[in-house]
Amino acid sequence: MVGQISDLDYLITGDLVIENNNSASSYITLEGIGEDATADGWGIRVKNAVNVEIRNLGTMNCNSSEGDNIGLQQNTQYVWVHNCDFFYGDAGTDADQAKGDGALDCKKSTYVTFSYNHFWDSGKSNLLGLSEGTTVGWFITYHHNWYDHSDSPPACQRLFRSCL
Repeated sequence: MVGQISDLDYLITGDLVIENNNSASSYITLEGIGEDATADGWGIRVKNAVNVEIRNLGTMNCNSSEGDNIGLQQNTQYVWVHNCDFFYGDAGTDADQAKGDGALDCKKSTYVTFSYNHFWDSGKSNLLGLSEGTTVGWFITYHHNWYDHSDSPPACQRLFRSCL
């Protein structure tokens, strides 16, 4: 990705979707080139995918009714999100969505690393969960992320105070 790219009409529910039907022989990298590589007004949804790397991107103004800046969902594994900047989102309808819905969420995914990311003035920085009450198969690493004026601490910090 090069430069600032505004919300495109043909994106699925406002998001770019990365999906490779969990093909182990498939490798997908979404990389920002230059200091201004920014997804402005849209998010990235990773689902049913394996071997995905997202790096060097900025995300901002993501529509809260459409989703997160970057969201890992539905049976996703072996994902690395690093060196990304997460800025505020558009205000949602819920009281806790004044600065957007979620910056970087991880749902029903495993073998994931989030490293060297910068969260700028985010309302909800990270959601982390597999299923209600489940902790089996939970292999998620948060390493050297910076939460700058973010309202809610990372879920990892709330669950395992020593993991950051």
